Amino acid sequence: MISAVHYIWPEAIVALCNFHLCQAWYRKIQAFNLTTDYSDVKSLVGRWLRLVFALPTLFADSVRECFLTTLTDLMPDTTEANLFADYIYGTYLHQDCSYPPIMWADILCRNVKTTNACVAFHRHFQSSRQTYYPIYFKIHGSSQSGTK
Repeated sequence: MISAVHYIWPEAIVALCNFHLCQAWYRKIQAFNLTTDYSDVKSLVGRWLRLVFALPTLFADSVRECFLTTLTDLMPDTTEANLFADYIYGTYLHQDCSYPPIMWADILCRNVKTTNACVAFHRHFQSSRQTYYPIYFKIHGSSQSGTK
């Protein structure tokens, strides 16, 4: 479908939805039997998996390097973690992957429109107050988080 969009509209920029990206990653966590580790806050595998879920908050040009240097150094040496890392790299980070970081990284700053009602409400709410929703690390190009 993405290639069809680019065929019809060559200048189109395709961006993946952060919710659906993380949903796909969590389904792979389930497929590789990592849900118990992911839920355990004391598990090394679980902490590493949660770091992987922070990749969409990085700038697109630094995601691959961060994954290959920092996250692979921190990755626990288990078969399941290696399978998940191979999936993430092959599908989202490899040079010829289907969904490169330019489609999904730094999406919270670039994408000001959403079809997600909760996100839309919080963005509207944030724009009318001096409080920032704590889940987002960057909002509309701002690097502020937490509350004022």
